[in-house]
Amino acid sequence: MKCRSTVSMKLNNGPTLSFHEISYYVQKKHFFVFPEGMVDVLKCVTGILKPGLNALIGPTGSGKTSLMDILAGRIDPTSIVGTVLVDGKEPPNDFHRYAGYVCQDDFSISVLTVRENLNFSAALRLPAWTTKRDREERVESLLIKLGLMSVADSKVGDEFVRGISGGERKRTNIGIELITEPCIIFLDEPTTGLDAHTAMVVMQVLKRLALEGRTIITSIHQPKSSIYKLFDSLTLLANGRIVYHGAAGDCPVSYFRRLGYKVSDHENPADFFIDLLHIELPAEVQECLNGLDPSVEDMRKYHNPVPDENVVKKHQVATSDLLALRLQCVFYSSYEWLSKQKPVVDAIFSTWRKLRCRSPALSRETSSGQFQSVHGSEAELHPLVLKASSPRLVTNYPSK
Repeated sequence: MKCRSTVSMKLNNGPTLSFHEISYYVQKKHFFVFPEGMVDVLKCVTGILKPGLNALIGPTGSGKTSLMDILAGRIDPTSIVGTVLVDGKEPPNDFHRYAGYVCQDDFSISVLTVRENLNFSAALRLPAWTTKRDREERVESLLIKLGLMSVADSKVGDEFVRGISGGERKRTNIGIELITEPCIIFLDEPTTGLDAHTAMVVMQVLKRLALEGRTIITSIHQPKSSIYKLFDSLTLLANGRIVYHGAAGDCPVSYFRRLGYKVSDHENPADFFIDLLHIELPAEVQECLNGLDPSVEDMRKYHNPVPDENVVKKHQVATSDLLALRLQCVFYSSYEWLSKQKPVVDAIFSTWRKLRCRSPALSRETSSGQFQSVHGSEAELHPLVLKASSPRLVTNYPSK
């Protein structure tokens, strides 16, 4: 992610942001002091974000904010593996001048009015040769565009000082970033803490900005159906992996229906996605997917010396049957889908048994060479797809 080349980013063209096999690791510490190993926040995610309103949806801790911070260049690149490109080239050294970032928390000055906040941002961030009249005209234009003229001379306020509403405060934060006319805008959960109507007003403002040719990238937790219809592209994340990446609207709904999930025509798609991504798998299934053998580990804990090889094999077969049964309970949503997927699951676990019996201490690399993850989720939502020739886990993305 070194910045060497220069990218010409014009607002009317709209830049395209792409990220390739991004992995992000952070140091886990015990009592906030002692190192305790690395935690993988993002795991080999790939995608492309074109001009328009791009939404990142996922439960808390799925990696939405971390992915946005990486794309915005706000994270130390030494802890990141992968490449971020702007219009197919490396980001320029002055990339931050073309990109705006609106944090989840309010950063406007509470004792100033809305107009004063925008004027203050313009005085600090616009070039020195910008005249006072030009700054004032830009501020007035933003007040009209964001629908803030009625509260332009009201104090912003905070939890201690009474001021404008939460939606107006959020639009003020967006206006502070729009002072420099960025062509890429990142927003971290802009609707958090807002009521349904106010959230809709904020998202309509973002949609209008996207129609002007900007690339809007926003993370959002659980939008209502009217907000969901505004999205141009959708990225679903779970546990640091991409589950779906592609066009929004009916495309992701059709995608999950093809996988066998029942999605009601009268249900908010975003609610269905969030419920699906919140599924917690049993510990045995998680260990299986991570290439571990829980039965062998348990036997090493409770048997001394190491148990007989025949006993180990019996436990492995029993564990395989248990995992297959639990995966069926988790993944099978209909009898029709059960009949279609049963041969695949049987093939997976029969191969898994053979590998385990051959080598009880099967490594993660060997396991990952046998299976392919489904759209980056590593089977956290769907059964694994057998692919014996795969050298490593491969992430697929649905075609638009």
